Amino acid sequence: MGRFYMSTKNYPKIKNTDSIKYMCNVDITYYKGVNYYKNNRVISVTKNQNKYKAQVLGTNLYNVELTFKGDILEKSKCTCPAFSHYYGICKHIVATLLYMYYMEDITDETNYIESNKQITQKSNKQTAQNIYYEAFDYIRDKNNNEENVVKKYKEVVALPIMENERKYKAFLLNNLAFRVSDKNKKFEYLAQANLFYPESKKIAITALQTWCDIENRKDFEKALQIGERSLHLQSENNDADDIEIKKLLNVVYSKMNNERKDIIIDNKPRENRKISNNKKYTIMDENRKYSKRDVIKKTAYIVIGILALAIWIGIAVGLTFAIEKEFSIITFISCLILIPVIVAIVIKLYMKW
Repeated sequence: MGRFYMSTKNYPKIKNTDSIKYMCNVDITYYKGVNYYKNNRVISVTKNQNKYKAQVLGTNLYNVELTFKGDILEKSKCTCPAFSHYYGICKHIVATLLYMYYMEDITDETNYIESNKQITQKSNKQTAQNIYYEAFDYIRDKNNNEENVVKKYKEVVALPIMENERKYKAFLLNNLAFRVSDKNKKFEYLAQANLFYPESKKIAITALQTWCDIENRKDFEKALQIGERSLHLQSENNDADDIEIKKLLNVVYSKMNNERKDIIIDNKPRENRKISNNKKYTIMDENRKYSKRDVIKKTAYIVIGILALAIWIGIAVGLTFAIEKEFSIITFISCLILIPVIVAIVIKLYMKW
């Protein structure tokens, strides 16, 4: 790994963010690290002489170790899978270096045990927020199986999350409902979520259910009702998460509404299909009308084709007996080939004439 130069203060001061970006194998790693730093994913940083240890919250809580020699970063290590599989520093190391660059407080390792209680509380809160931020990734990730979601759900429920953060448990409980194989149980899980955590964001609870229904292209009427109810829920404090969820609901609501219109047209009684603009038929009636015409045309083409084939074979048999006194396969095949050629020549001459 390349060396990383810094200017010296209480702890190594990074010259600029470009020097951090340079250590990443790809730019996206750096920008993910920036996002981690901005979202307060760096839980703690401790120092012991020239070594720095950090805890960064990703999918799990990862440990970062940085070793400096003077102003140079000699070694870096992270317990995340990406660090051992890819070249360059990972996003967790990027977030830690940015934490140091902006001169955040760093706890001396000798005082770490005393501050561990506060760090644990912060970690629990950040874990809950992390799950909420990544809930939409769970929705979109179709490779995420039910077993993984159940495991994640149990991990979160076991956390001593603050009272005002129960909404995250409810959100994940709803995600569990989204993944269960028995569709009839989904609504039971949803009911439990609202019963156990009435203070949770109902608009978030219904978002996953709505998405589930539209993905399966089933139960549009029920999904539409859920979507309408969710869209009209008013919150006193609409934060960024509320806005994001409403955007998602608007998208699926639009899709459901269009699908619902198609279903209504399909199920409308025949006598109600007339419309007020003096058209005799609705679109469905016109489609059926054209469908009947197509069937008649296809049937006529088949009959004409059979007759043409019979005439063709008949003429070929007649020519065969006219040329040969007895039936000859070779002569018959020759006549079959010759007849369409002659017909094509006659038609071409007729068109020119």
